[in-house]
Amino acid sequence: LGAYRRRLLQDTFVGTTAERAIRRSGIPVLMVNTDAQRPYVHILAAVDLSSDSAAALGKTMELEVNREAVLSVVYLFDAPASGSLALGSLSKDDIRGYVAEEQKLAARELDAFLASAGVRGVPRIVRPLQSKVVDGV
Repeated sequence: LGAYRRRLLQDTFVGTTAERAIRRSGIPVLMVNTDAQRPYVHILAAVDLSSDSAAALGKTMELEVNREAVLSVVYLFDAPASGSLALGSLSKDDIRGYVAEEQKLAARELDAFLASAGVRGVPRIVRPLQSKVVDGV
């Protein structure tokens, strides 16, 4: 949804059309409040490998929003055992190895997701959900 015409009294009591659309929508809605000051140069699309993410990414490609900007896809994966491993007797290197293996698996899952969504040739970013598992891992 784009910027809207503000009507102070009506917006206060009834809400804006954008707010109502967001509240009633069963899917994610992107709302842009102001016009861009200059052309976009980089678009970052966060995905969770769901069908809704695939649909949003497909619409992005269909609308050619990335015609003059770089489109990158980011996927934050969970390494569920990393927290419990850190408490155990494993070394930091073992934990780093575990997270690296989980990252490889997540990258393969993202590649399969992008292929099934018909999205090719976009830079992808795959990172663990927790930015620091153990000393910067």
